[in-house]
Amino acid sequence: MSKFSSNEHTLKDAIKRLLKTYELEQGLNEAGIVASWEEVVGAPIARKTNELFFKGGTLVVRLDSSALRHELSMQKEQLRTLLNEHAGKEVVKAIEVR
Repeated sequence: MSKFSSNEHTLKDAIKRLLKTYELEQGLNEAGIVASWEEVVGAPIARKTNELFFKGGTLVVRLDSSALRHELSMQKEQLRTLLNEHAGKEVVKAIEVR
């Protein structure tokens, strides 16, 4: 006899269904990217970051250093790849550096 009846689910499955039903999964993934920013880019870049938020799948990064702004603009695709690899899925569709 099975440990679970056919209508019982694990807590993990129930949470996944809840997030999907209320369309919260993407927001949770985006919050994870923002929370992991310093871990992915390092403390020096994180300290120069004034603001970090998502706008329609695009990660908007506001920096207080024009030199760093230029550098990150040149490496947007590499940074996008690193952030998505860290998340384990494609969360960041594009990066806008301001």
